[in-house]
Amino acid sequence: MFMLSPYKDSSTFRRLLLIAAACIPSLPGYSHAQAPIKGAFAHFPPLTYINEQNEASGYLVDIMNKVLDEADLTATWRSYPSKRIVQHIASGAVELFPIYKGHTEIEKASYSGNSVIYSFSMRAYYFDGHKPIIKKEDLFGRRIILMRGYNYTGWSDYITDPDNQIQLFYSDNHQQALAALKANRGDYLLSYKNPVEFSLEKSPEENLQHSDLTNLDLYFFMSKQTVNAIGILEKLDQAYQRLIERGEL
Repeated sequence: MFMLSPYKDSSTFRRLLLIAAACIPSLPGYSHAQAPIKGAFAHFPPLTYINEQNEASGYLVDIMNKVLDEADLTATWRSYPSKRIVQHIASGAVELFPIYKGHTEIEKASYSGNSVIYSFSMRAYYFDGHKPIIKKEDLFGRRIILMRGYNYTGWSDYITDPDNQIQLFYSDNHQQALAALKANRGDYLLSYKNPVEFSLEKSPEENLQHSDLTNLDLYFFMSKQTVNAIGILEKLDQAYQRLIERGEL
């Protein structure tokens, strides 16, 4: 048995079907699932890294996933070098990324949330025989070990200026950097508290001292290529504040 359309013009009937379908999401009880957000982070253990099971892991990853869950959102996480993340944010291949404010290239291509989701400190590490670092000028003429791929916000211009006569040495991992520092192949190691402490858990170093240089606050950033990017950031901010108020973060 065939059902005949009361509309002689089949194109009119198809248009009506499309209009009806478009109205369905607004009906009570209808739930439209948000596609997973494409998230990314730099390799920065113990805050963000890919574990042996090839899964996103770390203190900050746990916080971000908790906030996403509270906001009824999900994300798939991938780890990239920092420069590639900048490119992917601009193209929309990466939508969500945790970073500090003041990164010019990132801010041109994205919007930022308002909630500080994590804070950590940049430090100068040294052994006996060297003075604490209070200001940038204290590094004049020194030998400095830097971590390859790291960004030294607010300090980079000074330490890379040839006029300041600073010798720079680069290391690929913290165990290597700390060993070089201990062997007096550098006067100071500039790095961040969390990854250094993570390395020291495996290989403790006695008499290692440090000076706190600056604190960095991390925020959610979202690519401008993402549909409703500002709305999603608002949901994440609200979810974060609810978790804080409940004492769950």
